[in-house]
Amino acid sequence: MLANVRASMSALIALTLLVTSARAAAPTPVEYTLDPTRSSLKFTFKQDGADNQGRFRKYDVVLRFAEGNLPASKLDVTVQLDSLDTGDEQRDGEMKGVNGFNVAKFPEAKFHATRISLVSVGRYEAIGKLTLHGVSRDIRVPL
Repeated sequence: MLANVRASMSALIALTLLVTSARAAAPTPVEYTLDPTRSSLKFTFKQDGADNQGRFRKYDVVLRFAEGNLPASKLDVTVQLDSLDTGDEQRDGEMKGVNGFNVAKFPEAKFHATRISLVSVGRYEAIGKLTLHGVSRDIRVPL
């Protein structure tokens, strides 16, 4: 009986060490830096029934990602709403005003991913909250 207990204890200790080693070996997320010359943040909108596009010129992205350690991966995006550009100064002014983004009161939009998950091989999505105009909503962002 004592031999069985010792064998069980040895197996338990070996299993505990294996699990602890596996946890310690989880990859540390790499922090990626945004290259503003090769990046863009675009949006689409309808005006008088027509599809239009615009972009934001100022935004920050912090991505920490480890394919083998998704729970430790993080994504945060902050957009300076005053930097919107639709190619039309009058329309930009309207969109920045109180009937649009109201940038005087809400100068930034923020996205904070609470989770990054694998969708399919090589495809991920960030799941989190987008805060815009003082309201937060759950959204999914493909990566």
